[in-house]
Amino acid sequence: MVRALSVIVVCLSVLVFWEGRALVGLKADLGAERVAQQQAASALHAIEAGPDEMVRTVTWLQAYVASTDGLHRAGGLCADNTLDAAGLGGWLNVYVQARVHGASEADARQAVIAAIRTSPDWQRAHAAPAR
Repeated sequence: MVRALSVIVVCLSVLVFWEGRALVGLKADLGAERVAQQQAASALHAIEAGPDEMVRTVTWLQAYVASTDGLHRAGGLCADNTLDAAGLGGWLNVYVQARVHGASEADARQAVIAAIRTSPDWQRAHAAPAR
């Protein structure tokens, strides 16, 4: 009887040890998740509330796309009276991703400029004239 109780005590001790290790691991995972949530909340707070920032960004993007540094489009984002929705969506996505990762408005705009400069449209707009 004493031997059986001793075996049970040893088994329970091993079980308590493994459960304790699992709890420590879960506690560490929970801490990492909390840090990630706090970082995401901080990044979202860096972006102004309301539409003002997006209005400024789209206004800037319109001017940049129309400029000689941009895509040389006379109508900017609305060349030929048609909104370049794919371009606008893609470039705004670059902007928002940069802002969510902590970039300032100016740095996020630079990320958009870099993305535009890798586009075939920009390459065509800035190609050297054929001789």
